[in-house]
Amino acid sequence: MATRTPKKSQWHLTDEQIKLVKQKNKGYHLYFASLLKYYEHYQRFFESPTELKYHAIKIIANQLKITTVSLKISPPIRTLERFRAEIREHFNSSGISRENEELIKQWLLTQIFPKQDMNHIQLFNTVISYMQKEKIERISDGYIRRIIGSAKQQYETSMFQYIYDYLNPETKGYLDGLMINENQTSRFALMKRWPRGISLETILGEADKLRFFKLIALPTYLEEIPNKQLLRHYRNISTKYPSAIKLMPETHKYALLAIFAVVRTRQLTDNLVELLIRITHKVVTKGENKLKHELSQVFEIKGNCNSKELLYKLATTILEHKDEVIKEAIFPVVSEERLEAIKDKNKGGTPSYIELLHERARNSYVHHYRRMLAPVLELLSFQSNNTQYQPIIEALQVVQEQLATSCTYYPDTLTIPLNGAINQLHTPLVVEESDDGDRVKRIDYELCVLRNLRDKIRSKEVWVDGAFQYRNPEKDLPQDFDTNRDFYYNLLDMPKNAKQFIKKLKTLLTKHLTEFNTSLPKNKLVTILQKPVGHIKVTPLVAQLPPPQLNAIKQEVFKRWPSTSLLDVLKEANLFENFIKYFVPSGPKESLDNDILTKRILLAILGYGINTGLKSISVGNEDVTYQDLKYIRLRYFDPDNLRNAIRTITNGLLKIRAPEIWGSSTTAVASDSTHVKTSDQNLMSRWHPRYHSRGVMIYWHVETNSICIYSQLKSCSSSEVSSMIEGVLRHCTDMDVQKNYVDTHGASEVGFAFAHVLDFDLLPRFKNIHSQKLYCIEKDDITKYSNLTSIISKAIDWNKIETQYDQIIKYTAALKLGTADAETIMKRFTRNNIQHPTYKALSELGKAVKTIFLCQYLSSEVLRQEINEGLNVVERWNGVNDFIFYGKTGAMRSNRPEELELSMLCL
Repeated sequence: MATRTPKKSQWHLTDEQIKLVKQKNKGYHLYFASLLKYYEHYQRFFESPTELKYHAIKIIANQLKITTVSLKISPPIRTLERFRAEIREHFNSSGISRENEELIKQWLLTQIFPKQDMNHIQLFNTVISYMQKEKIERISDGYIRRIIGSAKQQYETSMFQYIYDYLNPETKGYLDGLMINENQTSRFALMKRWPRGISLETILGEADKLRFFKLIALPTYLEEIPNKQLLRHYRNISTKYPSAIKLMPETHKYALLAIFAVVRTRQLTDNLVELLIRITHKVVTKGENKLKHELSQVFEIKGNCNSKELLYKLATTILEHKDEVIKEAIFPVVSEERLEAIKDKNKGGTPSYIELLHERARNSYVHHYRRMLAPVLELLSFQSNNTQYQPIIEALQVVQEQLATSCTYYPDTLTIPLNGAINQLHTPLVVEESDDGDRVKRIDYELCVLRNLRDKIRSKEVWVDGAFQYRNPEKDLPQDFDTNRDFYYNLLDMPKNAKQFIKKLKTLLTKHLTEFNTSLPKNKLVTILQKPVGHIKVTPLVAQLPPPQLNAIKQEVFKRWPSTSLLDVLKEANLFENFIKYFVPSGPKESLDNDILTKRILLAILGYGINTGLKSISVGNEDVTYQDLKYIRLRYFDPDNLRNAIRTITNGLLKIRAPEIWGSSTTAVASDSTHVKTSDQNLMSRWHPRYHSRGVMIYWHVETNSICIYSQLKSCSSSEVSSMIEGVLRHCTDMDVQKNYVDTHGASEVGFAFAHVLDFDLLPRFKNIHSQKLYCIEKDDITKYSNLTSIISKAIDWNKIETQYDQIIKYTAALKLGTADAETIMKRFTRNNIQHPTYKALSELGKAVKTIFLCQYLSSEVLRQEINEGLNVVERWNGVNDFIFYGKTGAMRSNRPEELELSMLCL
């Protein structure tokens, strides 16, 4: 494990420490002082003075006014033991003992394992920090890992026993029922299957699974276990066949099956919510497409309109002459009431676009999609923390109660919520005026409620019981923020006083606006045009010449490695870094020989990484079958395992770089997404208007020297801003990201706000730079910047930032700690939820930060060049991936999100 290097100032001795050193034999002064300072910073004693760097020894020697030569004199063993005892006493620390070992274990059992799930690297570092805090002397890495392993086994054994004790016989019977075979397939395997495309069959299938799991009474204790921990056990049980599960000890078997049930319940609930959102969207878009198709057919529309006009005239004529012969001829066939209805329907003039769209959407909903609604509303329980949205909850209850009826209008005895339950624009579509009073049309009301519900679910103003992705948004935030407020402010290194935070921001904003205003007349590359309002014009960058030595380097590379396969590269990387050790099996320890295991894991990575699949890879290897590779995938291919392996390789690459070629440090990354085609039978698959095909997005974070440090699998409708933030916070390296280059879609005002609080620079390349606006501190300040008047929009509302400062820190802390992913947090801050007070505050903060960036961006050609170069690296990365990921014409064919994620990570 890498040891943190202290700063120079940390090698300085205090007066008390110098006094302690002077008490020793003069020949041992430097040795004792070095031992003392080394112990202070590393919490352990060095075995040899050579472990200290020369500059540290020199700093200590200069303070003692002696030469470094005296360090070569080592004290006898008894003297050395006395030195160590005195140093421990000085720092009030202690060596490892059975009591201290038990103290660490109890701390892990009570404070760490029940509250969060960490990988072995994070656990190791956490234990080291705890030992430093408790002043326990550092022990060997192997000893620490044994303590962690022992505590983890003890925790899992007690957790499984606790779950088992709370399961009643009926619950155990349901869990045993998962092992039953039906049509040569176990119910367990059926429950694991992921849904395919949007269809009635899919919804009914998912509803049946959720209905089964809702019958199982599970202990509430399972809800308190961290989700990552549950997922780890879920993957463990999911990789096993029913025959193997039956042979497990009862405690482990039932506990793991209970965990499987709770995780699968969450997934199924999320899937049904996602299907509801997708269906509602599809109803509207399908109606819109029908309307566009109809509007494009001019002659048909004209004829249809003429027919309506003729029908109206006919109905009017009949009604005017109803006492004549028409009364005897027509009314027996078409009643007078029906003709009145036709007349009323057509006398309103030209229908609006909203009415036309609603009519088409309603037809699709009635004839096909409505029958999918019943199982969803039956099984999902919608909630809201905001009283403003309670009418939606009440409306859903009305819809569910009246779903099976066949009446056109809701009964007058029912109280139908309208304000807040449906969009105000849709009220005329739902309410019909009559002589007896207003009546609410049942089908139209259902559709309008669903459309409103979709928007509120997406912004998390409405949430669902039992879900995880769509759970109560309050659970996404730190639950102890009010009691541990200081901790979270220190975590983000932010001032606790909002006025102090705003004062610093105002100073920065004034400085950059003034500098840009002063330099603009001399800036030949940026001009402000009047078209008719402020229009920013930036001269395009001049293309740089390629490095003169590039061709020579290419030729030398091809000469040395003319036909190196990807598998050879992968194998060599493993020889250097041994990343295979991070592929921890699910379940019991593996009995396969290490060489055989390594070969199979590398082949499986290659199969996923080039997208040809495991079967194709096994064909070219006589000693490896498809079943062998499938076993490896089931037992070893876990996203956490792959990310740990990626982290090892990436850190290794950064470590071995020659500084004279690559530079001394790397703190900047560029982020961008690329579209990958997928099959339609996939809930993540979306139509992308820019690429004109269905698929998913892979969001890459690529360091400026072409090393990918993080990747994310996203839906096409996902926010690129949230992906950018997630990558900066969770990237697979030890580097500290200080700059992030993005394109237009990767930046927003909220994104700028979070980037500022998280202390990294968001540097976008705006495609719409011409329409960007600046913001000033006060309204009267606009006149101060005479050269920028036309592009200054308005002043920042600082009061909104001040009143919501605590909430801004709270949401940012949730991002930093990972209590919820960035996508979940950012869903609350979209235009669908524009009235959210924290969203308004983040927007104002983002406007201030964006203005500072724009002043820098427009003033500096060097910065524009830097951003452009960074984003060009990502474009080259995407080009290389298209070449590597060639199998199946570059498309992902699985409908399981986890399979898609494995392909991305192997790539």
